[in-house]
Formats: sequence, C-alpha cells, structure tokens
Amino acid sequence: MRVALTCHANPSHLVGVLAAARALRLGGHDVAVASGPAVGDRIARAGFPLLPVASLLSMDEMMRARAGAVRPARPGRPPAHPFVTPSTSGQAAEITTVLGAWKPDCVLRDSTEMGGYVAAECLGVPSGTVDIAPLSPVARDGALPELNRLRAGFDLPPVSDPWHPVRPFRVGLVPDVFYPDGLRWPGARHYRPSTADDRADAEAAASLARPAGAGPLVLASLGMNAPHCDPRSTTVLNAIIEALGGLPVTGVVALGSGTDPGRWPGARAANVHLAAFVPQRAMLRSCDLFLTHGGFNGVREAFDAGVPMVAVPFFGDHPATAARLADLGLATPLDLAAVTAATVRAAVAAVLADTGFQARAGLMQQRMRALPPLDRLADDLEAFVARTANHVTSSTGRQRS
Repeated sequence: MRVALTCHANPSHLVGVLAAARALRLGGHDVAVASGPAVGDRIARAGFPLLPVASLLSMDEMMRARAGAVRPARPGRPPAHPFVTPSTSGQAAEITTVLGAWKPDCVLRDSTEMGGYVAAECLGVPSGTVDIAPLSPVARDGALPELNRLRAGFDLPPVSDPWHPVRPFRVGLVPDVFYPDGLRWPGARHYRPSTADDRADAEAAASLARPAGAGPLVLASLGMNAPHCDPRSTTVLNAIIEALGGLPVTGVVALGSGTDPGRWPGARAANVHLAAFVPQRAMLRSCDLFLTHGGFNGVREAFDAGVPMVAVPFFGDHPATAARLADLGLATPLDLAAVTAATVRAAVAAVLADTGFQARAGLMQQRMRALPPLDRLADDLEAFVARTANHVTSSTGRQRS
C-alpha cells in the first residue's frame, strides 16, 4: 500500500508524523512525506522521500514573510478555525497536485495540516490523521463555516461535523483518558510510540543530571516555536530561571535552539543550567517536575516518563491542554499574563510537595505503557483502507481514477 503523509514544515509536527511513517514502513508499506523543503533534510535523514510542497513554510520562513509584508491598516479578524488560514486553500491545491502525481492509496496527515484532508477527498482516497494537537479549538463558533468555505473552493459538499477532518481514522499518541468525553470516539486508535533513545541523547541527558544531594531535578522548556516567535517567552524564561534559583532544586532550562547560553542576557542562577537544547525525552526520565508551555510532544513525553508538570500555555491548543492536565491532576497551570518569578516558584514548590501529583503521573505512565505499540498502525491502517476505499465520503461520490 502507498501511504502519503502530509505535514507542516515544522520540526515539532514531524515528531509524531515520522514515528507513524517508521511504523508504516516497518509494516511493509511504501511511504512518502509531503511537506515543505525547509524540513526536507530531516525527512531524508529519517529515510523517507520528500514530496516537496513549496507553500508549506517553516516557522522561520513565515516570520520572514510577515516581516516583509505590507500590512493593512485594519487587519482582518483572525480565523475562527485554527487550521484554516488564508494560505490553506493554496496549500491544498498544491498538495492535491503533488499527491495526484504520486498516486497514494491513502493519506495520513498531521492533524493541523488541512491540505492533505482536502487532497484525499479530491483524489478519492481514504484519509486519517496523526493527532499531534488533540485539543485544538476546531469546534468553536465560526470554525465549521470556515471549514465548509475551504471545502466549497474545491467543489466538495458541506459537512455538519467540525471534527469531520479527524473523525474517520485518528491515530492517538496518548491514552484516551486524556481526551474529554466528547472526543473519545469508538473508532479512534491509540498507540505508544517507540521510546528508543539515540545513544547521544542518553549521554547528553546524563551530562545534565543533578549532582548527588542536589535536590529535585526540574526541567523547563517552552518548546521549539515560542522562544523564536513569541516575544513573551523571554519574560517567562527569566521568571522561570529566577524562580528555580530560589528553590532547593537543580534546574535545567532550555532557552531554544540557536540561543547561545553564554550570551543569554537575562537571569542566571548557580543551581540552574542553561542550554540551547536538551534531549528532552531522555532527560525527563530523571526529572521530578517538568515546567512546560503545554505543547503536545512535551506533554506526551512527560506522560511516558511519569513526570508531573507546571504548565504556562502560550497559544493554539496550549490553553486547552493545560486545563485538561489540571482536570486530570497532572499539572498546575499558570496564566501567561500573570507569570512572575514568585508565581512560578510557588507553583513548582506546591507540585513538588504534593505526592498526589507524582502518584497520578505514575498512573498515567502505566496507561501509556499499556497502549499497543505504534507498530500496529500498519495493519490497522490497511484494514481501514480496505473498509473505506470505495466509500471515501458518501457525500462526494468521487472514485479514484
């Protein structure tokens, strides 16, 4: 079976997509990844052919484009649908052309990337999603009309379900308990991705481990995007460093790739190690607390390591994720606008002192480890395609040529 995976040109999005691609290749399927040229090297290093989609830009490319754009005097209202933007229609058209030439039997897409969803319907093949942003606000007011406007541009009929792009075949990477009741669908699959670490990652993590008797180990990271695209991140990082500096802990703070810790102009503390990048998944296994922005990759890795969290959400699905973590007793959320060294210090101290957080994180770790391995995806996707190949969407009547 030929499987095309589509993904935004964002390294954090590729984490789950490439994990699925590896599982499908291991299952004997022919796999290619459609994404922007900016991540072509990453895809090639993983051993997959790139189907280049020039309109899928990296975060850096988007920021440069925005910096050089002529901005209207009155900017329009932000889209109600988080993933249907002014660029989505053009991306969908380009992806349809690219995939049409490759002729996949199905499309599996990064759940934030809508072009693959449109392309699959236009080509008459089944589609599914690798759910890298489970709690994104795709059902808020106005989102469904925007989804249907996107569909209308490709002569696709309207749908009544805002979750239509995700519902047919969802590849969940965390236990279903993380999803609120309304999003726990009978047909959804949930898997545990491989946790095999590269040896270099394990060695780097060991080099950052706490000295004997140095107190709890706290890892802080705002992910791959916020440190580069959100100016509030500097204020938050400074508050985190000052907060950890005032606690009997060993802190490790990831400042963001490309940031030279030696030239960091902000706060410093003797018990806080600053790094541009840390091997997060490997290091979390030694941590007592994870201070996170609420990005899904980090949250998923914390689940697998059994580590409680303090969450400072920035944008996108971060606020909903932080709220869900609080509902499950796995994290204390902080309001970004109210973050100070004092509020961070109090939250970290409270989570470390409350053994209930550790117990609940341990239970989530058990649930993660009870999930079937992602290797099963190959068989499950093949069965899904076999059931639906001739019924991609009953509303379109389109058949694959």
